[in-house]
Order: sequence, then C-alpha cells, then structure tokens
Amino acid sequence: PEIPMKYISTRGGVSGVSFLHAILTGRAPDGGLYVPATLPCISKDEWRGMVGVNYEQLVKKVFRWFISEDEISTIELDGVLTNCFASFGHPDIIPIRPVGKYNILEMWHGPTGALKDLSINIFTSLIDHFVGVQGQKAVGVVGTLGDTGAAAIYNSTGRENLRLVVLFPQNGVSKLQRLSMTTVSSPFLSLYECECSSDEFDTTIETVFE
Repeated sequence: PEIPMKYISTRGGVSGVSFLHAILTGRAPDGGLYVPATLPCISKDEWRGMVGVNYEQLVKKVFRWFISEDEISTIELDGVLTNCFASFGHPDIIPIRPVGKYNILEMWHGPTGALKDLSINIFTSLIDHFVGVQGQKAVGVVGTLGDTGAAAIYNSTGRENLRLVVLFPQNGVSKLQRLSMTTVSSPFLSLYECECSSDEFDTTIETVFE
C-alpha cells in the first residue's frame, strides 16, 4: 500500500504531520515551515505522460502526490481545484505566447492580475474545504504591501468557512493596490490600514501564531 505523505518542520523539531495539519496551522511549533518529509519518485513514463497536459490537469496530478488519499479523495480534490480556476480570464490559465524568439508565460489572468492569484486561490480553496468538512471556520491573517492582500481578499470572497483579516501600511501601497483592497465589500473581511511599517505589523502577526 502507498505510504501516506507526511510533513516535517524545516527546523527539525516536528515530524509526521499531515497535510491537513500543516495547511491549517501554517507554521510549526518550533518556528519552522512545513515541507514534505519525502519526495515522490516519478517514473520516466509519468514524466512523459505530462507532456502536453494542460495547467489544470498538471496541478491536479502534482497535488495528488503531496496529499494523501485518506485526507481528501481524488474526486474531492479535483473538484476543489477545478473550482479554483473558474475565475481566471483565459481557458489555459497561464498561456504561453510566442514573442519573437521568446516564449512568454502569461501569469496575470487571475482575478487581480497578480501572480499570487495562482497560489492563494488554491490555498484558500483547500482551507475552506478542510474546515468545512470538519464543521469549523478558519480566520486568515495577512500582512501585505499590495498584491498579496488583494489576491487574498478576492480569492477568499465567497468562501463560506473562511474569514480574513488584512493589514497594510499607511502610504505603503500604490493607489491601485489600495483601491483593489478597500473596494471589496464582504462581511467576512476586516481590513486595517496601519500607521507602521510592514516589518512592524509582521511582528504583530507572528505573535498571533505563538
């Protein structure tokens, strides 16, 4: 039988953690980040089978390697990931466009036009799914200089089980970035403009997880 994927802390103080625990706690008790305890062994045939696979199919295949079946079934995982990309403005999600002798990977077709839509969309979707299955709610705390906050806000909107608290520095973001965060109306969003630097509110956020 397949050995379930587990996660360890980068500082070595924690091991044997499930994907569910890692994604819901964010940071290990020893202050490290969670990473896979092992890396999957991919055969040559599997690599060849990924040639020509579209981005959504590729994401589903890779995530399956890193989340055990006993935590989320393939049907459930595929459903979560399919819904992630419904808000993207291009059917290929990250199309490759030839420009002269170069191939340009377009990573701005998400709801906020930022690269971070690609990761935060999946992250918030998985959290919403896991806490929903447990009949619970989650609160996300985000410190941002612009793009991360907007991506977190837009990609959390409509998540029934997720509440979001976003902090950004006064006069520390562009007008467009500020508008992209402050013009979203959601009962599940709390937005704070802080009279401090991003380093200072990062320190405040860290205390939340201690």
